[in-house]
Amino acid sequence: MSNPTAAAATMPPIAEKRPQTSALHGEQRVDDYGWLRDRNDPQTIAYLEAENAYTEAMTAESKPLQDSLYQEMLSRIQQTDMAVPYRKGSTTRARSKVSSMRCSAGDVRTKAPPRKCCSI
Repeated sequence: MSNPTAAAATMPPIAEKRPQTSALHGEQRVDDYGWLRDRNDPQTIAYLEAENAYTEAMTAESKPLQDSLYQEMLSRIQQTDMAVPYRKGSTTRARSKVSSMRCSAGDVRTKAPPRKCCSI
């Protein structure tokens, strides 16, 4: 259960409205928060840091649970350096730091099974 006193003491940061108008398909659109897209703007960085500090303060009470859940998720994931396979043309490929593999993706029309993989 959250502490109402702590919630009242820590207020979320409020982003400043700076209207930016753009034309799209002949219509004028106003974006009050478009300035936040500039990742190099010191004010954007300061606002995001304030948001992060607020989030940390509001979720500090649940930190032990967060850590426990994270460790449980890690224990259920097989951690390797392999990348997720992707399809390129008629083959399925996977890249890793150690080697690359190329496998037949099988014939989609006849639903033929894939052939054996080979290292490249």
